[in-house]
Amino acid sequence: MKRPGFWVGPFGLAAVALIGAGILAVGQTGLFSRQHAAVVYFDGSVKGLYLGAPVSFRGVKIGEVTRIGLEVDGDSLTTRIPVEVTLQSGTALRIQSGQDEGDLDIANLVQRGLRARLSLQSFVTGQMGVELDFRPDTPPTLLGGTRDNLPEIPTTQDKLDALIAQVQDLPVADLMAKLLRTLDTLDQTLLVTQRTLQSSGREINATAAQ
Repeated sequence: MKRPGFWVGPFGLAAVALIGAGILAVGQTGLFSRQHAAVVYFDGSVKGLYLGAPVSFRGVKIGEVTRIGLEVDGDSLTTRIPVEVTLQSGTALRIQSGQDEGDLDIANLVQRGLRARLSLQSFVTGQMGVELDFRPDTPPTLLGGTRDNLPEIPTTQDKLDALIAQVQDLPVADLMAKLLRTLDTLDQTLLVTQRTLQSSGREINATAAQ
């Protein structure tokens, strides 16, 4: 009669473990955090930006790129690229203010200096991300107002943006291949030179001995 009671404990522990694992999985998927959508308009090239690219604040990832569009004015042919992003509050992003934790008033943060810019993730792959930071010294220049009722985060230019754009246009893969070929040729030349010096040394030693 005691045998069934012996199996209750292990099954109960297994159930608790599964429930705990489920809670951790749900927490990691962001269901316990609040997602906030916004749009950023770029009037230049977004080469290297991709869906799922990280949105970070001073190096800390707080969201990702969810959509990249293209808008062209039929009269002036002015082109702008709306990039929709999703920010997650309640996990890495926490707003310490009078608001409830998890609330994120993007429009208010924009008025206080929140700006966006493209950031280079890798010189080799050329992949880009979106970097957010507070730049209250720059005026909030809005290009598109709202898109699908999404708040807009203005863009700002960095001193290194021009340099980054030039680096993106460089054929990095070809340059690396040429560099490797040059180093290989140099290595072969040094090896031949070393063998020549060794042979010359032996000849000099033999001549000196004679």
